[in-house]
Amino acid sequence: PHPLHILAKILGLIFVTETIIMMFLSSFTMPGTPFTWVADALILTVAITPAIYFMVIRPLLRHMEERERLEDASRRAREQAESASKLKDKFVSLVSHDLRTPLASIIGLLRILNADSVHPLNEDQKALLEHVTRAGDDLVNMIDKLLDIGKLQAGMIQPHFKFTDARELAIKCVAQVSHLAMAKGVNLRNEVPEGIKVYADPDLLGEVMNNILLNAVKFSGKGDSVTAYIPEGRPNIIAVCDTGVGIPEDIVPRLFKHYDKTSTLGTEGEEGSGLGLPLCYDIMAAHNGSLTVKSEVGKGTEFFIRTPAIRPLILVVEPDAESRMTLSSQLKEFNADIIETESGEEALAILEETRPHLIIMDANTKTPRSNENLIQKLKSAKETMDLPIIAITAEGEEARHADLNLSKERVTEDILKVAKPFI
Repeated sequence: PHPLHILAKILGLIFVTETIIMMFLSSFTMPGTPFTWVADALILTVAITPAIYFMVIRPLLRHMEERERLEDASRRAREQAESASKLKDKFVSLVSHDLRTPLASIIGLLRILNADSVHPLNEDQKALLEHVTRAGDDLVNMIDKLLDIGKLQAGMIQPHFKFTDARELAIKCVAQVSHLAMAKGVNLRNEVPEGIKVYADPDLLGEVMNNILLNAVKFSGKGDSVTAYIPEGRPNIIAVCDTGVGIPEDIVPRLFKHYDKTSTLGTEGEEGSGLGLPLCYDIMAAHNGSLTVKSEVGKGTEFFIRTPAIRPLILVVEPDAESRMTLSSQLKEFNADIIETESGEEALAILEETRPHLIIMDANTKTPRSNENLIQKLKSAKETMDLPIIAITAEGEEARHADLNLSKERVTEDILKVAKPFI
């Protein structure tokens, strides 16, 4: 029960008790005696107690009950909406999956028919068939996006984070859309500088960049430009700006909504499913990042792909204090946080509390406390199998389960070079 209900009951008991006592004293006491003062005090409290209840407690109880009623109604409505949303997502996923397989088979047969040299089609028939095939490809792409959205929302697609070279990713994505930009006379530029790394799933982040670049080219015309760059002072953000037609102000708030169709024709009549941007938004949400946009009609559009701002964390496991200090000193060049420990047992205790982005571990079998077995254990456990491990070994030896081996003699010279791909 709510405290107010308990208080109301207590006041009721006090009121009844005081009334009984007051009646008793009024019947058996003489005027002027000490008990008369007690009776008078009880009369006063008997008068005040109902006033407290009706003026304070009862209004509060009514307000509380009304609020509970509204919260209960809101909870039921939310549960119904969530249930309906899950049912809808399940329906879309099932229908999409059941549509994709036969549709892909049909498109494959159409391509076989178009390439038939024994019974060749005439030019008009080929043009018609190519049009149908393109439409089928667009439908398959739309179904794939629907399936990906469903998987992201159901948690079936989880990002596999790693420090990713932003410029290399931009080079790859720009190359994939360059032929479309060239065909339209759009100037496509990659101004992402070298040395910038973002913490993301490179495949999923590449999907986002491809979608944004394709959209930018789609809504740009001859002489326009599309540029990928890193905003000043924001190394965890990749931005894509264009000088195209821009997005109407009323459409911008609806761009990332799954079931609010905002897709329009490109500058040369290119069509779209309207699902690319919602998918990108979900991907960045799964990264604990974001996707935002600002645009002005007639001037262009700018998308901001924000990844988590993460500082690299390196665990150094080295029994020799001097070697450990030297190694840690070198690794600070990566602007990383370093955790040092001398034994595998201590490393295991640390890994129970935190998750580094890279482990550099002594695995020299000639030392009394070799960690080669620990490396195998970490690579066998589901929780740590994805952690990159660089094993420091004796010349000619190798820790089979490590991601990379580096001989003790070459640590000082090569450690930065071999660690760079991981952080």
